[in-house]
Amino acid sequence: MYKYDPDKWLFETFVNTQNRDYIISELEKKLGTKDWHKKENYRKELGQVMKEYWPKLFESGFDCIERIKKGKEITKEILKTVKEGEEVAIVAHYGIITRFLAKEFNKEGEAVGVPFIDNCQIEKTVVE
Repeated sequence: MYKYDPDKWLFETFVNTQNRDYIISELEKKLGTKDWHKKENYRKELGQVMKEYWPKLFESGFDCIERIKKGKEITKEILKTVKEGEEVAIVAHYGIITRFLAKEFNKEGEAVGVPFIDNCQIEKTVVE
């Protein structure tokens, strides 16, 4: 079974390795350690790094699609441990969840043919 580190999953699935390495480097500098993910305040610093990087994006739509493919593989491994009758919730931002559910994408890497999903809306689906 895939053993994921919930504090590092984003970086384990990041497709744009140049941007991933930049973020990690900044976190190591700001937190003074290579074990930045073990620091209690690393999420705050991560938010600050992302804020400073703005308006550039860490990922293109196509990077997100590739990362979501990795995420689906992780999800499939986790689902193997779910007992009959149990259900799993996948919680994510709108752009991630629509790409997770999409079967096709436009030339910008945006999901096509996925119904609008509102905040906190629950949709049942099968992970393909």
